[in-house]
Amino acid sequence: TFGPIIPVVKFSSDEEVITMANDSNFGLGCAVFSGSQRRARAIGSQLHCGVAAINDFASNYMCQ
Repeated sequence: TFGPIIPVVKFSSDEEVITMANDSNFGLGCAVFSGSQRRARAIGSQLHCGVAAINDFASNYMCQ
């Protein structure tokens, strides 16, 4: 598959989801959605990807 893929995954802790997200050979870009901006930034800063968007998807890519 080529193109944006948006998986929705259940997780028990922030550490678990960070480990799952980083356990991939892919990661050009990522998006983190949360009701807490601080939590989303904390998670996004630990992801191994080229571009991290916080509570956003499309407008972040339009600005490139």
